[in-house]
Order: sequence, then C-alpha cells, then structure tokens
Amino acid sequence: MINRILTILVSIPKLKKKFCFLLILLFVSKITLLIIIYSIHFLYASNYRIVLWTTIKLSFGIGLIGIIFYAGYTIVTTLLPMGASSNAIMRKASDIVLNDPEVHHAFGVSKTYGLDPGGHAEGRRYFVPEYKYDDPITGDPYHRVKFTLEGERNKKAWVFAEVAASTYDFRYLLVVAKDGSRTVSIIDRRPMPLTTEERQSRITTLLQESDYTFYTDNDIDYKEQSKYLNNYWLKVKCIRCDEQPLRCEEAGITTTPVWKINNQQQSKGIKNLEELEKLVIPLQREKDGKNKKGWFSWFS
Repeated sequence: MINRILTILVSIPKLKKKFCFLLILLFVSKITLLIIIYSIHFLYASNYRIVLWTTIKLSFGIGLIGIIFYAGYTIVTTLLPMGASSNAIMRKASDIVLNDPEVHHAFGVSKTYGLDPGGHAEGRRYFVPEYKYDDPITGDPYHRVKFTLEGERNKKAWVFAEVAASTYDFRYLLVVAKDGSRTVSIIDRRPMPLTTEERQSRITTLLQESDYTFYTDNDIDYKEQSKYLNNYWLKVKCIRCDEQPLRCEEAGITTTPVWKINNQQQSKGIKNLEELEKLVIPLQREKDGKNKKGWFSWFS
C-alpha cells in the first residue's frame, strides 16, 4: 500500500503552489527552531546530547507532519472525485466516451487512463495533463484535459476534453487515434468563427453602446484606424483635433491617436480588431451586470 501511494506521488510532476509554500515554511521553521535551541543550549544547557537529540526529534516530527499533509492532499485531489479536478473530468468524460457506439466500433472494448509515457511507467497513468485558461475575448474560464484511450489489439487514442471551469459542462469531447487514422467528435459546442464583416459590425455596435470616441490629428492615423472597420467606420464617433482643436482641448487630449470613453478612460494608439474587442467587451460586461447573454456572447 505504501509503495502504491509513493508511486502515485512520484507520478505527479506539478506541485501545488500553496503546498510548496507550506513545505518551504516548514523547512525554514525547522532551521529557525534548530538555531534557537542550539543558542539556548550554549547559554544554559549542561547536557548537549539531550538538547541535540530533542532538536533532531522535533525537526524530524515537523518535517514528517508536512509530508503527511502534502501526501494526503495530493491523494485526495488526484484520486477522489472532489470538484471538477482533472481526474474527475477524465472520469466523467470516460463514461461518455466508453459508451459511445462510434468509439466502440473503432476501438472495441476500451479503457481510459491518464498520461501514457510508454514503457512500463504504470504509475504515471494517474497523472492527467490539464490546462486552465480564460478566453482572451469573453474572459470565460475553461478547463482542458487530455488522457489516453486504449482499445483492442493495442489501439490507442488521445481523448481531448474541455469544460467550463468548475463544471462538467463539456465544450468539446474528441477522440483522436494516435496513428491519425480516425477522429471521433462526440461533443463539440464550440461556436463557428465569425467572419471579418460580422466582427466589424458587432465591434462597431459595441463602440457606439460604450460611447467611445476616436481622436486623431492627421489623415494617416485616421485611414489606418478606419481600415480595420471598413465601411462600419462611418458609424464610429471620430474627432479630428487638427480641425476641432477646442473639442480636443476640452476633452483633455494631449496626444493622438487615442480612444476615449466618457471623457475619462483612454487607450492610446491604433487598434486592430482583436484589440478593439478587448477594449469594449469588458465595459459591456460590466454594463450588463456580467450577464453572459449580453453582447459579448457573440465572441464566445
């Protein structure tokens, strides 16, 4: 049993930050305690062997407690279905994958496990690679995992799954044969990418809704910025400081080109489509009270 637990622990290359900090704290505390006890010994103790043995036992005890806490945390979060951990997501995804008729037809009776490094490194199969990220446009958090499917006659495939963070709401679930011969799409709720014109239209609407104004004092910047929105540029509020200097002065414009909202927030420079999306969507989210059925759902 102990060997099994140690194998599991060795198979997990990523240490959780807070527990790394705990171990470091315990180590520093142990060293500090050692210094204090030795200092007391040299000042007052008459039997250094008793002090030394007490110090060793106390230091070993503190270190052992830290290891036990970390080992317990690792075992629980890795093996038990607590929350939407990578292993829990793998188990949920495996239930769907192993009962899919197309997967059964392609790979036969199958099983799933984590990382497959090859060879006889069985212990590492408990480790499920994961990647957490926030959508760069919508800000929605997602949790992505990857694990192995092994079927009959040593047929193997990668299983790719992604869920909304802290849920089991699958965004996609794909099975890809390692030899590249087959891909089974079980779930795929990813939205179709928008065309450039659709993005331009929606960004323009968001700029109008957010009351953004573009300030410039020359034709070069004006034409450079307008090309990213094409014909929709005519709907954007734009002020030429070379033609209306008083309006720019009243708005507190000291440099151009610059985007400004409600005469407060400024963002300098020419913005492409991606930068314009990042500029307006957070404000729209705030305006809608983070209601994800708002405008920014177009980009999700």
